[in-house]
Amino acid sequence: MAFSREKRAVPDSVMSYTNYDEETDSFVMPEVEDLMNYKIVAVTISYGGRLFNNGIQNHFTHVFMDEAGHEIEASAIGCLASVTKYSHSSPPVIVLAGDPQQLGPIIRSDISKKFGLEKSLLERCSERECYSRSEECDDLGYHYDKRMVTKLVRNYRSHPRILQLPNEAFYNGDLIAAADITRSHRFVNWEHLPRRRFPILFHGCEGEDTREANSPSWFNPDEVQYVKMYVDLLVKDTRQNRCKPEDIGIITPYHKQAQKIRMLLKAHDYDCKVGSVEEFQGSERPVIIISTVRSTVDYIRLDLKHKLGFLANKKRFNVAVTRAQALLIVIGNPFTLENDPNWKSMIDYCIDGGGYTGVDYVKMEDRNESGTAIDEVISGMQSINLDEDDSIDDDDDFLLVSHVTAQEGPAWRAEE
Repeated sequence: MAFSREKRAVPDSVMSYTNYDEETDSFVMPEVEDLMNYKIVAVTISYGGRLFNNGIQNHFTHVFMDEAGHEIEASAIGCLASVTKYSHSSPPVIVLAGDPQQLGPIIRSDISKKFGLEKSLLERCSERECYSRSEECDDLGYHYDKRMVTKLVRNYRSHPRILQLPNEAFYNGDLIAAADITRSHRFVNWEHLPRRRFPILFHGCEGEDTREANSPSWFNPDEVQYVKMYVDLLVKDTRQNRCKPEDIGIITPYHKQAQKIRMLLKAHDYDCKVGSVEEFQGSERPVIIISTVRSTVDYIRLDLKHKLGFLANKKRFNVAVTRAQALLIVIGNPFTLENDPNWKSMIDYCIDGGGYTGVDYVKMEDRNESGTAIDEVISGMQSINLDEDDSIDDDDDFLLVSHVTAQEGPAWRAEE
């Protein structure tokens, strides 16, 4: 345990195994001789890098590093390089456990990013041929070299329909839904689902993303209200789908949006966890509500340039949509989100599955086909000479209405 760790934060069942010193009433660095007497030593990665400075080197035969995909590569190597016991006849065993498709290290420095420190050791290894997925598989359908990689494919968290999209997009369809059905199917018959047995709801909302004068962060008032509405529906449900506020997690990419949502929910005594994708990595909730905030395409381009929000990183998208166990609710502007391939696939997936509601929206490819037909109609109309009295009979009624606004997106209607 770190010196700064508070004793009260450590479970009683763990205390007897820690480096707590009764005399100083603090966690202290054990003597090197004491540490080397243990077969197993558990440390944080940063503390593991300090073991060499405290005199431990060429000692450990096995190192298991959890959440390795989230650790800075230099820190990971520092925890491995000097303390492992190496010989040609008996090299050390190093196991990196984690998901290279989820969030990597948090790097603030642009120079560090330029030189590759935004990529974890786990992700860098996964890109090497010996660790990569092969098109060929063994008799059991396994696509990796078992001497190098163990891929855990059973997902014990989510409903199969929630898992399906990220499984196909990021995991080659290898994942197997294996969650307890009493937990994962809890909301399949929720009365507010657009389609029963499809526990994903995309609520199209054309709100306005805005900022306060004293803050650089963004928020969307309309989406804040929709979040509150869905929390109300879930918490106040008098049927079997009623859940507690603490069962609901709310993910949003902007600090100001999280602040606005917390204030509104707190005013109604709703104790829901609200935070960024980073705050939810490694955790889960029966219900996840995602507020995407963005409603203006120009601001999306700004986000992409400065790597902000959901659209800057496909890993953020993957983490966000895989936190839900039983019900996933996404609130956002489909006309804005369709500019990103991952979010477009989510919108299309919800439309195809019957889980879309909110503002009228037609899939981009269908809209383009409709636009071609309308162009032909317009071309035909242009050939009509409206100055001639007999060009259109009184009995002919043909109305072509073009309705295009920044707030509502494109919609075409032709009536005969």
